[in-house]
Amino acid sequence: MCIRFIFALFALCLSTRGSAAVDVDVVSYYGGNGLTYSEVFIGVPRSALIYSKLTEDSLRATFSIIVSLSSSDTVFLSDTLDAEDVVSAGFAPSQGAFFPYTFRYYLVPGTYGLDASLVQVEGHSIRKKDLAISIPAISDSFGLSEIALGAEMKFGAEEGSFTRNGIRFVPNPSAFYGSELPMLYYYTECYGLDTSKAQADSVTLVRTVRTGDSGTEAKLPSIRRIKKPGASLVIADGFPAYTLKTGTYVLELLVQEENRPDRLSRRKFYVYRPEDISQGYAPELDVAMQQALLVSGEDILNTIDPDSALDIMSYVMTKQDQRRVRNMEPDGKRRFLIEFWHERDPDDPEAANRYFARAAEANHRYSFLNQQGWKTDRGRILIQHGEPDFMDRRYAEAQVPDHEIWHFDRLEGGVLFVFFDRSGFGDLDLVHSTMRGEIYNPDWAKSVQDRNSSTRGLRD
Repeated sequence: MCIRFIFALFALCLSTRGSAAVDVDVVSYYGGNGLTYSEVFIGVPRSALIYSKLTEDSLRATFSIIVSLSSSDTVFLSDTLDAEDVVSAGFAPSQGAFFPYTFRYYLVPGTYGLDASLVQVEGHSIRKKDLAISIPAISDSFGLSEIALGAEMKFGAEEGSFTRNGIRFVPNPSAFYGSELPMLYYYTECYGLDTSKAQADSVTLVRTVRTGDSGTEAKLPSIRRIKKPGASLVIADGFPAYTLKTGTYVLELLVQEENRPDRLSRRKFYVYRPEDISQGYAPELDVAMQQALLVSGEDILNTIDPDSALDIMSYVMTKQDQRRVRNMEPDGKRRFLIEFWHERDPDDPEAANRYFARAAEANHRYSFLNQQGWKTDRGRILIQHGEPDFMDRRYAEAQVPDHEIWHFDRLEGGVLFVFFDRSGFGDLDLVHSTMRGEIYNPDWAKSVQDRNSSTRGLRD
């Protein structure tokens, strides 16, 4: 399927998001016959695309979005969307528009792997996001669906890619709002309403926005009565999110029906307002919020916790640096952070942002049991060198434990890193690399097979 898509209609300015990888969101609804209807929302930041000359007055970016679902490490479904964006020659990618798309599936409730990729072969650009997703069982006898977050909503819309139950709802997979995207729209479905004559003909909807850290109310609750149209009800509305300060929040929707238990659904979202940071506001930031700020162009060194930052910087700090800051007060540590990155990369003001963004992504991808992702071998390599040019994943192969081979064409004329699962529980260790200063074991495959055979013999 090929779609020629001009972004003017979706010039939703998310310039705070920079050139992040693809944004992914999954929202589930009742599907019938024991299945769950799930929508996978993909957002491709326009600034992530590579453009080439089309005519004297225009540029074009051709790209593919690939979504794959796997179970027990086996891919059972894969969809590809081929698209292109045509813009004027004076186009500036920092405008921040994004390409939204929805993939729809009926799935058996359970846990799946989801891989979303943005591929541009001409520019050799591959941006991936790997997620473990949980698809809930949703009954039509009682309950609420999950909450979808949107960037645009219109009632009474004609059928289209983003239309559901007569509502045009353009998703916002990033879940970010604020100065550039002020209105937060939401959509959910309520099932199993009592429509008997003995019951009231309406329900009460209580909408509460809470802070993500303490759970306290960030806005006064909104309470309204909604007439029951039948056994199910669509709830779609919005509110100005830009009135909230920078931080993490939870949208809480509570449906109250006479003589029946309450139905409750929650959804996390984020607000970013550059003016908050410039005015000295220092919010508590979770990993997802930190990552978005890190790729925003805003200086993370003014907001990140100094002790956390110094821990993550162990890969680039000398032992002398570590001893120097050990007994500093918080203000001194923050000054050290700023001076360190200025001296390390004086011509690259985004160096610190990029480093900590990689750390946040490592935590997202590779956290294992009680170990943070940035402390794993794959996390370290991601932080130090960024995304590999090619990642060869090899899972469920006979005689060989799960392993990955990362190729970096731009390092030392081309190097590779090999990680494999020593424990069998999903955490991959570095066993071989051709890069100077890293572990070198060209016979790693044989040693792994010998070890595997020995272990299998003991089990037998």
